[in-house]
Amino acid sequence: MSRGISLNDADRIPWLLKIKKEINTAINGDPEEANSMVVVVVACSALKRTYRNILLRGESDEFRMQQDSKVEISKQNSSSTVKMVFVLLECSYNILNQRLQTRQSHFMKSDLLLSQLETLEKPDAQEKNCMIVDAEKPVSQIVECIWRSLPKYVKVS
Repeated sequence: MSRGISLNDADRIPWLLKIKKEINTAINGDPEEANSMVVVVVACSALKRTYRNILLRGESDEFRMQQDSKVEISKQNSSSTVKMVFVLLECSYNILNQRLQTRQSHFMKSDLLLSQLETLEKPDAQEKNCMIVDAEKPVSQIVECIWRSLPKYVKVS
């Protein structure tokens, strides 16, 4: 991306698997704290449902890259009690483009924004662990909205 080249599934899958590994490491952490609740926040562009599924199931799935860059995911049994919520920060192209252009020393240039938006698969009603938040609001309001909405996505027992 720093060279102005859009990523494809073959580029993204290993990166997403690394993120899932880091999530697992953070969650599994100290065995003495096994009964405590662990909260992990990860910021990444899980643009497709397939990518979100990788982050959800990661190491309990088998991944095979086909020559045409399609990903097959075979779910295996998992006894995980991890509750994961995805937040789509929704914003107009113009605002996103403006924000990208004002970033200093960031690897992604604004000319890749359109390819990112074309790749985006917005969560549908079947993805009940996804919330969509208006990202054109001030950051403090975005955080407040997410914080207030979390209880309907994550029920702590």
